[in-house]
Amino acid sequence: MLLQILLFDNLAIGSCFNPLVYIVIIVLLPVETLPVVMLLAGGATGMVADLFTAGAGLNAAATMAAAFIRQPLLSLFRDRDEMRGGVPSAQLFGNEGRFIRYAAALVFIHHGIFFLLESLSAAGIGYALLRLLLSGSFTLLFVLLAARLFNLNVSSK
Repeated sequence: MLLQILLFDNLAIGSCFNPLVYIVIIVLLPVETLPVVMLLAGGATGMVADLFTAGAGLNAAATMAAAFIRQPLLSLFRDRDEMRGGVPSAQLFGNEGRFIRYAAALVFIHHGIFFLLESLSAAGIGYALLRLLLSGSFTLLFVLLAARLFNLNVSSK
């Protein structure tokens, strides 16, 4: 959250580039996290982001939606019975491709909701899609890097 507030919110690389890297919190919460805890974490994360960015509830709405859809996405990319506990990773999903698809789906759902709510017009949909593509791609790279770094720390214990 501090990286989002102190670094990424202050990047001025054009109006199309707005990485929302705090979504890494939802992507990497342990698999066995209860749905109510997931929704509370999504709401709290979004509200903190809104507090520091004057987001008027956009971050909270997008993050709550991502938290809500997370469990079905986990089930879509990996059978619940086969998934042992732990933090989502390539090892947990069985291969890198499944994990990347899961993370990409969650990031782009979150960013899509955020940018479409922000534009709130059919005329701005092209611009919102451009922002979704640029910001979502960078955020996905950040999420994958964070997952890899977190996994190194976990496996070294």
